[in-house]
This record gives sequence, C-alpha cells and structure tokens, in this order.
Amino acid sequence: MSKKQYGLIVVLALVGGLVGGVGSSQLLLGQPAHAEKKAKPLKVIEAEEFRVVDKDGRKRAQLMLTDLGFPALILRGKNELIRLHMQLVPRGFPVLWFRDESGLLKASLTLLPGGDVFLTLGVKESIVKENAAEILVGKSGANLSLYDKNGKLRTVLGSTTFKERKRGRIIRRPLSSLVLFNEIGDVVLQTP
Repeated sequence: MSKKQYGLIVVLALVGGLVGGVGSSQLLLGQPAHAEKKAKPLKVIEAEEFRVVDKDGRKRAQLMLTDLGFPALILRGKNELIRLHMQLVPRGFPVLWFRDESGLLKASLTLLPGGDVFLTLGVKESIVKENAAEILVGKSGANLSLYDKNGKLRTVLGSTTFKERKRGRIIRRPLSSLVLFNEIGDVVLQTP
C-alpha cells in the first residue's frame, strides 16, 4: 500500500470516527447538555410539620400542629429538651412558655381571650405556683401576686377579687391596694 493510500485511509477513519461519535451522541443522549436554569422559589409550601435538625440529627426546632390541631413553634436545646414553646391553646389564645436547661417550666406569658395579659414567673410543672410571681394587666386593673413555697397566695399588690375564707364574702380591692395573706389564706393586712 502506498503512502497516499495509507494517508487516505487514516483521514477517512478520523472523519468516520468523528461523524459516528457526533451522530451517536445525538441519537443516544438527545440534545447537548447545558447548565440547568435556576429553579424559581416556591410561593407556598404546605406541610404538617417542619423540623430543623443539627448536624447530628437532633431536633432543634419545630413548626407544627399539636394533636388538637393548634399551631405551635418549639425551640429545643442541644439535649433536645424544650426551651421555648409558643402555641395557640384550645380556647384560641396565644401562650409562650420558657423552660430552663433541664426542661422545667420557669415562666409563661399568656394573652387571655378578653385581651388581658398574664405573666407568671417561677412556675413549676404542676398547678402549684411554688415561689412564683404573677402579673395580670387587663380591663379590670392590674396586680402583682406572690406565692410562697407551698404555692399559697401570700401577697397581692393592685386590684384583686378574692373570697374571704371565714365569711365567704367576695371582696373587691382597688388598684391602689395591698393585701397580705397568712399561710392558711386568711387576710392579715389590707390597705387602703
């Protein structure tokens, strides 16, 4: 075979390989690849719960509906214990609970249905308000209530209504009053 014939075969092989490669890529792959267009952000995302987890997979935040169908936002510490919990409660008003690093309830803020605001400090998990303070501000006035270590009301500064233990009378005190109770709930001082 001559040099000319050999050169022609090489050129034809290269051209045939090139044409075959281009043709097969079009046939097998469709159109040539291009960079994807950036997806448009969604305007609405619907879900029953959103969770934020840390790099170790621990739940740190949740936006969800409670078992009774009320919306709640929960923030958790590194140990996954709830530190802040905000939700609408069954009667439809908002409540915000604050917990310490061991998960014990220490403070709550509630907006009551009539518009009154209720702040409780030093709360435990039970109904007993052990060493607690409550502040109520609303249409009927405002007051600060202090509870002892047994959860007994001991002091009210501001307007309040209470039932006398001995006589059973309902007593209404004005905004400028101070009422002190003993450990069994009897009034020991009220002024003015």
